[in-house]
Amino acid sequence: MDDTLFVLGNGFDIHSCLPTRFCQFRKFVCERADINPGRVYNDMDKLFPESMNFQQDPKGGLNGPYMKIWIYLLDSASKECSAYDPDKYWADFEEDLGGLPYEDVLDQPEIQFDSEGDEDPFQTGEASQSMEQYISVNMLTKELREWIENVEETSPEIDKNLAERFKGHNNMFLSFNYTNTLEKWYGIDYTQVTHIHGFVDNETQVPDTIIFGHKDNDSYNMPAPSEEYMSDIDQETLKPVLDIISKHEYFYKKIMASNLKSLFLISLVNTNISIKRSWQAILRACSFMDLVFQK
Repeated sequence: MDDTLFVLGNGFDIHSCLPTRFCQFRKFVCERADINPGRVYNDMDKLFPESMNFQQDPKGGLNGPYMKIWIYLLDSASKECSAYDPDKYWADFEEDLGGLPYEDVLDQPEIQFDSEGDEDPFQTGEASQSMEQYISVNMLTKELREWIENVEETSPEIDKNLAERFKGHNNMFLSFNYTNTLEKWYGIDYTQVTHIHGFVDNETQVPDTIIFGHKDNDSYNMPAPSEEYMSDIDQETLKPVLDIISKHEYFYKKIMASNLKSLFLISLVNTNISIKRSWQAILRACSFMDLVFQK
C-alpha cells in the first residue's frame, strides 16, 4: 500500500480482542467498589442510605463510596443507553460527563447552620467543596489508567492483514486509543504514532498523559457558593481541545509535508456517521489522498 495515514479508534482494540469496551471499564469500577455490575444505580438515596464516610485511597484513586458516586453519576447520565450496554461508546461516555447530575451529589452534605440556627450558606458550600473532590474527574482518570494497565496485560489477536498494511516506515498513525497496541503488538515505531488523547505505557521511557473529558462548556444554575464548585467540576471535565491541537501541531504539519497517498480509517465510532462525513470533508480538501473505511 502507498504511504498511508491510518486513523484508529477503540474498535481497533476491540477487533484485536482486547477488553476495551465501555461496559468492561464500568465492570472494573464496580468490582473494585464491591458493587453488583449487573444493576443500574440511579437512586442516590438507595445507594447511600446512611451518612457517607469517605476515606482516601492510599494510592490517591477511588474506592468504596468514591466509586459508588461515579457509578451513580454514570448510570444517571443517559436513560436511552444503559451503563452496561456493550454498544455504548467512549465518545458517548465523555459527552455524558458534561451532563451528569453532579448537583445530586453536592446535595448530599447536610445543610449547615450558624449559632443562631439560620442556614449558613458558606459552611454548606464548604461541605459541597469537600464533596467536589470525591467526584473529581482526575480521580476517575487514575482509575481509568489502572484499568488500561490491566488491559495491557492481555495478549491481543493480531490481524495479519492489517499488520501487512501497516508495514512501511513512511506510514503515519493517528490513534484515539489509550493503549499502545500498535507499538507493542504490531511493531510500529513509536515515532510513527500520535496518540491524540494520550496513552498509558509502562514499558518505554516515553512520557504518557491521558486526556479525558468532554468538549461542551455548559453552565450550571446553582446557588452560590455551590455554583462555584460546579463550575470547577465542569471545567475539570472539559477536554482541552485547543491545547490538544496546539500540542500536536507538529503532526498536522508533518502530514502536509508528507507524500501520503491514502487515508485509512479503522474502527472509529461506527454509529456516528457525522465523523465519517467530517473526514470525507477533510479528504476533499486533501485531494491527493484516497479514503478507505474499515470497521
